[in-house]
Amino acid sequence: GLVCWRRVILDDEHIGTIRFNGTVEDQVWLGVEWDNPTRGKHSGQFKEGPILFNTIVPNSATFIKPSKRIKTGRSFLTALKEKYLDLDLLVNSGTPIQQESSSSCLDIEDRIGLHKIALQFSQFDQLRLIGLELSQINGAGNEEEIDGLNGLLPSVETLNLSCNLFSDLHEVFKIVSKQPKLKELILSSNRFQFIPDRIPSLPSLEILNLDSTLLSWNQALFLVTQIPTLIELSLSNCRIQNISLLGHSHHHHLSVLNLDQNGLTNWHDLMRILHLLFPRLETLNLRRNQLKITPITKDESLVSIKHLSLVGNQIENGTEIDELRDWIPNLTSLYLTGNPLYDTQDVKKNRLLVLARYPSLTQLDGSQVKEHSPSLSTNFPQELAPGFFLIIR
Repeated sequence: GLVCWRRVILDDEHIGTIRFNGTVEDQVWLGVEWDNPTRGKHSGQFKEGPILFNTIVPNSATFIKPSKRIKTGRSFLTALKEKYLDLDLLVNSGTPIQQESSSSCLDIEDRIGLHKIALQFSQFDQLRLIGLELSQINGAGNEEEIDGLNGLLPSVETLNLSCNLFSDLHEVFKIVSKQPKLKELILSSNRFQFIPDRIPSLPSLEILNLDSTLLSWNQALFLVTQIPTLIELSLSNCRIQNISLLGHSHHHHLSVLNLDQNGLTNWHDLMRILHLLFPRLETLNLRRNQLKITPITKDESLVSIKHLSLVGNQIENGTEIDELRDWIPNLTSLYLTGNPLYDTQDVKKNRLLVLARYPSLTQLDGSQVKEHSPSLSTNFPQELAPGFFLIIR
């Protein structure tokens, strides 16, 4: 039914979450919070009357009437078969079905059924990448469908379930626990309201994409701590404005973290917590936040980080670059475009100032850096010392 928190799709195109189902002014209305907030007109208020719910994203909701235009989705196995099962092969297989004696335990119809099942498995067991994004999947299905996943996908390494109708993360784990070689799981643009207390063992999982799921930092960190093999985590556009520890222990293997477009503002707390949680972090994406670099207060530098993107933040001057070097001394690759530092007319000079302050850099804003003889630096302003660097485009 169209109960609260049920994920729905309207006209096979617009995905949202039911936030209200009830009678208002003698009519039944559904309050839907849309994944695309531009479809919204309010945050849960019915016309000029009562506030019936509060949206997670402001002004992302509308009220609509129940209708057949609204669908609640289908099971993973149904979507999988529709996309990857060659029904013509099942119906028109050239492999003959041998007629056996009347004493056989299986009649001809039973053997045809088994033959089709064998063909089905022969198509699935070679799949390494499954792309079921935008497939209206709401869960693992009934018990029979879940049992049908046993041994069905033994070779899958990448599973893309983005932009579907999941609301319960437990349903996802019912699916992926049947895939022993799964390395990469893409769940972006699902909206999970229910997080299980424990998750099954996922011994091969290395990459987890939770972009635009609106999971909180603590929810994401809870998942990370239960997947010790995880190397890469993506949490872009999850509205994570603050992060904390809350008793979580450090993770030994995570080396890539994406926190793009989250509204982060507190640089000091962010660095301190990442220092404690992820001692082997090498690549950090902090694009499109609201960060200014603040001074380090004690020895909490992130010596393992080599690659950093700070595109589209609030970095204004060379002093902040000095502070950045104290925090992350071993950078080799840095992206800084879209900061006030580059808003001045003399962009080239500011780029050279960055390079002079960061001699470890081999790449700045995607351009390779080649070091020249220090004697050549006499042709440049004194503040560019200790050396001259040429940006090779």
